[in-house]
Amino acid sequence: MRAVLIAIFALVAAVAPARAQDSSDGIGTAVREVTFLEAVAQGDVKLVRTRILNHANVNSRDKQKRSALVLATLRDDLEIVEILLAEKASVTLDDKRGNTALHYAAERGYDEIADLLLDAGAAVDVENGDGETPMMRAVVEGRLNLVRRLLRAGADLSLTDYTGRTAMDHARDRRRNAIVSTLRRAGAQ
Repeated sequence: MRAVLIAIFALVAAVAPARAQDSSDGIGTAVREVTFLEAVAQGDVKLVRTRILNHANVNSRDKQKRSALVLATLRDDLEIVEILLAEKASVTLDDKRGNTALHYAAERGYDEIADLLLDAGAAVDVENGDGETPMMRAVVEGRLNLVRRLLRAGADLSLTDYTGRTAMDHARDRRRNAIVSTLRRAGAQ
């Protein structure tokens, strides 16, 4: 039994140094370092800056294909979004559901982040895996300010999702009267 345990410990010791995310705290205890994406997801601005200085890939993705920019947007973390955009993070990367950072900013009502993304060149009419645009996500969630911003950015109100419904259809279905009026003034049928 002892020989088996020694063999197991030897195997673990042989594999452990190969793990790039582990280091020592100075007293021999293995300490797992926080990755760049974890720092973004936790909102650790200092560590995000440090990882970028150490050449972190600002367009890296997690297992759900969420980019650093998507993770920062999901946190409504304006400062990290600004840092990532200054480092030329791609505004076009989508996650496994096809949502971009602009989809999430629109559906959650993150006005300032949406403005930054649009200013950085985010496509206003990009479709997710269900054929929904950021405008449709803003309408479904009742985000009137975002609807107005997306209209100013040139959102196409004639686009339909995979069910054949436009942003106006979604607004009517959900009785979002202020949004219906806004879309009507913008020329939606």
